Amino acid sequence: MKETDAKKNFSSREYLERAKESILKTGDTDQVERIPLDKIRPNPFQPRKTFKKASLEELSASIQERGVLQPIIVRRTQHPDTEFLFEICIGERRVLASRMAGLQDIPARIKELSDADMRAVALIENLQREDMNFMDTMNGYVGAKEDYGDAEGVAAVVRKDKRTVERYFKIHLEIHSVPEIAAIFEQQAANIDYTTAEAFSKVAVDIRRLQKSNRREFIRIVNRLSKDIKGSIPWLTRKFDKGMNDPIISRDGMFRDTEKELILNIRVRKGTGVTTEADRHVRESINAFLDKYSAMTCREESE
Repeated sequence: MKETDAKKNFSSREYLERAKESILKTGDTDQVERIPLDKIRPNPFQPRKTFKKASLEELSASIQERGVLQPIIVRRTQHPDTEFLFEICIGERRVLASRMAGLQDIPARIKELSDADMRAVALIENLQREDMNFMDTMNGYVGAKEDYGDAEGVAAVVRKDKRTVERYFKIHLEIHSVPEIAAIFEQQAANIDYTTAEAFSKVAVDIRRLQKSNRREFIRIVNRLSKDIKGSIPWLTRKFDKGMNDPIISRDGMFRDTEKELILNIRVRKGTGVTTEADRHVRESINAFLDKYSAMTCREESE
């Protein structure tokens, strides 16, 4: 088989469908039951957090006219203390649309599924839909890591290249390394794409450094991103590419007093402004160094 053909098959929709069917053979039964909608809760491992309202309304209208044609798949809840009796494995859109249509119950097949099965099927089902946003996809991959151990294990389940999954893992790590910005990503998830997230991941280290060295500038960046993170990422990339993040270098530990040495290390970039806080820190470091230096006993050089 040619390499291009192998790659095509490797990510094919047909493979995902077969993988889903293979998982669902567990506890397989053709019996369909009517289950009260108020006794069903979403899949706790559902990677998709947002559903398009227009699409749900369209499906709801169809259900009102023709009913639910395809039974959903559920498992019995794993938490006996909850009011819900079942958890959705496949069919959350149908459940949401049925509630919108005013139905009281829904046809369902009950399966015996593990947490790993529930996570894998939910992820596979959503990957088959082209409208799942980047954030939901990324979080789905990261969640699957709990069951499949590493990028290689997740890649085998979702039929993606290992390096692709590793990039999603890395981007997730960088985004969540700055909690204030991670929250913005989640709030604006519907508008985030791969390009935006990857671009941020490349400047995340600069953001973390700025968070410690220039809190005022860090807050300014957070406020700007909170208004439109996708539109602001190009500005943020240019900002750090031009070296304008923090005009003061080596701010932490500018002055150090060790057992054998007094050390003062300050570099200031030309052409950039200096914040009041940074200026204060520099002057304090210089004064501390001079105080220590003045206390030292000078010795005459030998002739």
